[in-house]
Amino acid sequence: MLASAATLAFPDDTATTCLFTDASDVGWAVIVTQVKNYDIKVPVQDQQHQLIECQSGTFAGSQLNWTVIEKEAFPITHACEKLDYPLLRPQGFRIFCDHRILIHVFAPDEHVKKHVKGKLLR
Repeated sequence: MLASAATLAFPDDTATTCLFTDASDVGWAVIVTQVKNYDIKVPVQDQQHQLIECQSGTFAGSQLNWTVIEKEAFPITHACEKLDYPLLRPQGFRIFCDHRILIHVFAPDEHVKKHVKGKLLR
């Protein structure tokens, strides 16, 4: 059992940092990895990832009434607030999620509308 357990790596400033997030109706998850020799031509699932951090949680109370986009955005904002040490790297980090609309919310060159930003910063 221990042989198949995940080994955590120390963040490396020269590696490419990856943030994977997902959410469901009742919970959320965050995984932070790094890839020493990231190749843009290779699919993300075929890269040599080193695990840095895993977190998850459940939605409670009024969070259960959030829209799908709010639930999908929550793990990203949570990671940016709580996991600054592994994410604040000179090269920045790459976000991977399964909700396409979030590209327009978190893209650096897109303007986030005031009413959306307020909901995401709860």
